[in-house]
Parts: sequence; structure tokens; C-alpha cells
Amino acid sequence: LQPELMMKGNAIGLSGLFAGTVGELHDAYEALTGTRVSGVMHDPAAPAGRVVVCSGAAGDSVYEVHQKGYSCFLTGEENHWFSNAARDMGLNLFFAGHYASETFGVKALGGLLEQRFGLPCVFIDNPTGM
Repeated sequence: LQPELMMKGNAIGLSGLFAGTVGELHDAYEALTGTRVSGVMHDPAAPAGRVVVCSGAAGDSVYEVHQKGYSCFLTGEENHWFSNAARDMGLNLFFAGHYASETFGVKALGGLLEQRFGLPCVFIDNPTGM
């Protein structure tokens, strides 16, 4: 995995291959974030292939993702024009919510800090519903 998108001069997001179908990727992302995932799925039975993931509000990278030849884009915050652009370009686009797409990483970092450095970490869950 490597950073794949650019935002304000910084490399963000990760890319890789998903061996399952678009529908299986959708279900796996839903299970990982623990939230309902919406978006655009052109053919749930098609191979997911090349995937890029960027949490939060990265949906405006939809054209960059398409230009780089990815078949699936997983991000957080939903937006009407991102969905329409993905539909027009044939890009599978998944939204898990800004909060939900970012919190599992923060929790994992807390666990790593506890394990490696003995730092006690507590995650205070305060979802906004977005």
C-alpha cells in the first residue's frame, strides 16, 4: 500500500488490489466501519480490482481516482456531485460517513501506542450521525 492521491501538496489515501467482487468490497467496508455504506455500484458481481481508500472528505478526488485507472473509490463524506461524476465515469464509489471512515484508524493507533509504548489510550466515541 502507498499514498495515492494529492491534497494541498500532501500524498494521502492508500491503494491496493481487492481479490473479491465490488459487492464483497462494499460488504467488507461496511463491516470494517460498522456503518451503512452508500454510493454507486455499477455491477456488484464484477471484480473490484484496483481500489483507492481515503477517509474523511476526499470525494472531490473522484476525477483523479478515475484518471489513475481505479475501479473502486472508498471514502467518507457523501456529496451529490461526487456520486453523479462516479456514475458518469463508471467508477464504483462508496461513502461510509466522514466520522465512521476515520475512527477505526484512530482506535488502531491507540492500540498500537498501548502495545508498543505502554501509553494508556481511551477512545471517546462522539458520533455526529454524518
